[in-house]
Amino acid sequence: MSIQVMDGDKEAYLEEASKTLKRQRENITDLEHERRDLTRTLRVTKSRQNRTKDAENAAKLAKLAEDFVSETRRKMFHCP
Repeated sequence: MSIQVMDGDKEAYLEEASKTLKRQRENITDLEHERRDLTRTLRVTKSRQNRTKDAENAAKLAKLAEDFVSETRRKMFHCP
């Protein structure tokens, strides 16, 4: 094999390796951003204030559902 062919193979390999490394670095950056965003979201969902607010909202929804059922029964059984 001639030196020119080997040099051409080497250049092609280096170019392909460089492109692969660039794509991998971009993927790492994208994954780091995604991890940061997921970590932030997880912190928010675990916060005590949000858990307390969720419990309050669940209690309000339960009360609304109970009132709705009671009102519906009242209308169904007390119609003239």
